[in-house]
Amino acid sequence: MNRKRYFFKYLILFVAVIGLVVILGYAYYAKATHIKGNVYIALEETIFKDFTDRNLKELRSKSAPLGRKVKHIKFSNSEEFEFKDSVDEKVAVQLATQYLLAYMHPIHPDSFHTIFKKELEKFHIIDETGIIYAHNGVQRYSNNDSLSLQKASAFVTKPKILDIKGTVAVQAWITLGVFDIIKNMDTNVSLSIIAYAIGLVWVAISFLRKEPEDENIIRIGNLLIHKEAERAYIGDTNLKLDKRVYLLLLLFIESKEHTLTHEEICKHFWPNHENPKNNLHNLISTFRSQMKDYTEYQLITNKDESWTLIMP
Repeated sequence: MNRKRYFFKYLILFVAVIGLVVILGYAYYAKATHIKGNVYIALEETIFKDFTDRNLKELRSKSAPLGRKVKHIKFSNSEEFEFKDSVDEKVAVQLATQYLLAYMHPIHPDSFHTIFKKELEKFHIIDETGIIYAHNGVQRYSNNDSLSLQKASAFVTKPKILDIKGTVAVQAWITLGVFDIIKNMDTNVSLSIIAYAIGLVWVAISFLRKEPEDENIIRIGNLLIHKEAERAYIGDTNLKLDKRVYLLLLLFIESKEHTLTHEEICKHFWPNHENPKNNLHNLISTFRSQMKDYTEYQLITNKDESWTLIMP
């Protein structure tokens, strides 16, 4: 009975700890995925704003595409660009223009990074970031920082090809360590996790705290005595003892070294009886008979007319 109670206590505590680990893991993964998605959105918006700015400054191209499909495109006094398949005219113009701008007005990693940071701030992301710009295989880094992105916690986007011939690409990186993700957690999620953790600690303390001793309960090894209910248990087994046998068992347990003389037993059970000897031997015999199946509990007779209850 007692073992079952403790088993279920620790089982509940174990399940609660596993639950906290699962919640933390899911919240961490969900937030990391959300941040990565926002990084890609910010990068796309930065590419558009940077391209628009450089295009207006250098080519001053303000003509709007007609929305048709094209297979080739040519700028005045420039080479003609041809696509394998027909593409939207707006996409074609941007791919071709990016190729030209890479020579005329290339992306400046620091300026690009400034726009990127502002876009990230819209998502309340203020972690350490950087930009990698590549043209014809030669890479340049925002703020000349080529070391920070090598951190184990850095998340680096896939290269985004910008031009028709695949000569221009940009990447963004952001530090995504455990604490970076935690500090970006939604307030409600963080408070819920903290509340769960506090509740778990409280439950753990209450479970692990030693229960106060009950004067009506005696535990010795595998033996459990409920004095108020006048019942005895060995493990989960209820000992079906006669009342006097139960009281004798209790008397042995509460005596010094679990030993009783015949005078002590007679005084307890038959204080006014002139000759309780037969009653005593009958009680001892009944005790042994009802406890015979529990061989680890032996009642031995001592030479000085006393009895000792041997218990494991």
